[in-house]
Amino acid sequence: MTVAAISHSEFRGRGAGLCLEEKSATPRPAEPPVLAGQAGVAVTFLLIPGFCLFSVSAAIEAFEHANRLAQRQVYRWRFVSVQDRHVESDAGISLECGTDIGLELHGLRPFERTDILFLSSDRPASQILTVKVKRYLQEVYRAGARLIGAGRGTLLLAETGFLNGARCAAHWQYLPEFDARYPRVEVDCRLYDVGDRITTCAGQTATLDLAMSLVRQDLGAEIASQLCNHHVVEQVRPARHRQRRPDTSSIKISNPRLAAAISIMKANIVQPLPLTVLVRQLGMSRRQVERLFELEGQQAPARFYLHVRLEEAQMLLQKSDLPIVDIGKACGFVSASHFSKCYRRRFGHSPKREREQDDD
Repeated sequence: MTVAAISHSEFRGRGAGLCLEEKSATPRPAEPPVLAGQAGVAVTFLLIPGFCLFSVSAAIEAFEHANRLAQRQVYRWRFVSVQDRHVESDAGISLECGTDIGLELHGLRPFERTDILFLSSDRPASQILTVKVKRYLQEVYRAGARLIGAGRGTLLLAETGFLNGARCAAHWQYLPEFDARYPRVEVDCRLYDVGDRITTCAGQTATLDLAMSLVRQDLGAEIASQLCNHHVVEQVRPARHRQRRPDTSSIKISNPRLAAAISIMKANIVQPLPLTVLVRQLGMSRRQVERLFELEGQQAPARFYLHVRLEEAQMLLQKSDLPIVDIGKACGFVSASHFSKCYRRRFGHSPKREREQDDD
């Protein structure tokens, strides 16, 4: 299905009647304007085949209603493709783009002003990041734009090198890929992370929280509060808010072999067992254990074991008065710094913050 373009004021963003239009923009200045100033905010959605329609729609819905509340066109947007004029989303609905990155890179169309470049994709970053795409991202960034990666868009930013040495909010299902491919990226399970020029988001409903957070920065708390009322949510969830993830307790019921493995892990938290010992106690081969966790637990045995220990630490932080250092040791962490780093990556905040939240 291809979505026809209509006036941006007519955008509704719901169901099969979804209709979107690219927005015209003025030529790019040497320096980016102050967001929400007289020039407004120019948003470019780079639509990659398989992009998340929900995330794109959520962002536009927030920007559209913010315009109505502000009674002026603060946010303008347009759609740009990598190559084809029509780009199909993960929902099978195609959006029409007014231009593609090749036309702008080769000077066949003006390189339009972009204050925010929004990236969303459902494909592996290595399949998307052609020389042309990488050059476009670099050119837009060099010109002063903020780059936003949502869902798999965060992996695209990591593949390009924009996240090296930076913190990244990533969807929980992409953590193994980040660990394996991008060790220089500090990734965690917060909903979103807003940097000066690079912003990352878990995607899905977290995209709405991010968009409303940006509106709050640009237009103030009152309009953000009215946005919450419009979207029937109590508040803009804070960036550090933990993502909802699969509960290991439901997994262990479904497979008796996995239940046995988890039982051994929970019995050996203070001194975690090497995988070779775990394999021997289960009476399985190493490959069998790895496949068991990959298929039933959706992650590698070592990561699953780490999460079991961290969840035990979380319970102790919430239910006991033990010093944080002692809790780390009780859960198999040799140093306080390593414990804090792993805890922050898993839950989006430090052990100290966990205890403070429980005291609130």
